[in-house]
Amino acid sequence: MTAIAADYTTSGFAIAADGKRHSRPEIAGESSAQSKPSLHEQKVFKIQNPGRVIAYALSGTISSDDKKFNLIAKTKRCADMLAVARCGDPWEYIHRFSGSISEGFIKARRRGSFRSFLTDDYLADSDGTFLVATIIFLGYYEHSAFWGTATVRHRNQTIVDPTIWVETPVVGGNVIWSGSRVIYKMIFELKDVRFANYIGSPREHNSLTETVARVKGWIEGQCSSEAAALDAFCREQVGGHIHIATVTPNGFRWEIRPTR
Repeated sequence: MTAIAADYTTSGFAIAADGKRHSRPEIAGESSAQSKPSLHEQKVFKIQNPGRVIAYALSGTISSDDKKFNLIAKTKRCADMLAVARCGDPWEYIHRFSGSISEGFIKARRRGSFRSFLTDDYLADSDGTFLVATIIFLGYYEHSAFWGTATVRHRNQTIVDPTIWVETPVVGGNVIWSGSRVIYKMIFELKDVRFANYIGSPREHNSLTETVARVKGWIEGQCSSEAAALDAFCREQVGGHIHIATVTPNGFRWEIRPTR
């Protein structure tokens, strides 16, 4: 899993992610040294095609037990495949994109690349499914701002149809958040004083510079010692180098680059 946060302003979008990535030696058969978490993983990526400028971010299962399936590589192939595809709107684009990703997981499971998909508690949903991976999209499609998600889940180790959400963003409206539900509540609902340094400027202060600072703070909040004391997810799953990108009608830009 990962920590991702995104916000929207009239000038564009800002999206931030942590850099921590785990492997699971009990599944992958790796030594403890091999399974040491990486702290410099890139989780935010760019799509720039005629009529589209998009950032997407990945959370969840990145590679199979045998390393033959890799979600980063698969999403890049999907983006290339759809580069000149005629999609009427962002929903159709994400639907086609997520269908290819879902099929990739299904084929990898059939050939034995995954012994099993994870069923950890923090991945569970109330409908009995478990998260496999989420792809967050945001940017401009034919000059119109949008953001959305495609979520791949499994039920009893069988991949179910992806869930797609697409919305036209509103300044001060919803935020995109992936990671700790506990810290989300602390920051956005309770305005807990322990996280005052991570809340950032009021969201009606909507310059792109302020928006970058806000999403950075939201990730730092999940990676903080305060969060680690409250939530095992934050202690174990998030951390490392935070990287941040902005997307405007003029293109994609790194505000803090990934380190690899």
